Amino acid sequence: MVPVSLQAPLTIHWSSNPPAEFDDRNAVTPFVTFDMTGHTKEGDFQNFDVSVTVTDASPVPVTKTATVLVSIAVIHQSDPGNGKK
Repeated sequence: MVPVSLQAPLTIHWSSNPPAEFDDRNAVTPFVTFDMTGHTKEGDFQNFDVSVTVTDASPVPVTKTATVLVSIAVIHQSDPGNGKK
């Protein structure tokens, strides 16, 4: 990506494919819940393309989008206490 100077206030929008749940799609750092329905067995995984689009308030608005791939895998989590108290 090429650095771009953006003028505040910024308009931010988050999206995901497949869809994920964002607590606030316009927040700088939203809390995201990824739906893993159908991917519950050890070794299953799901990929999500998560994008953020930012538009500035300059006289000629600049819009930039960045997308990252998030891979979530289901792993076996053993009981750290081996069931002992």
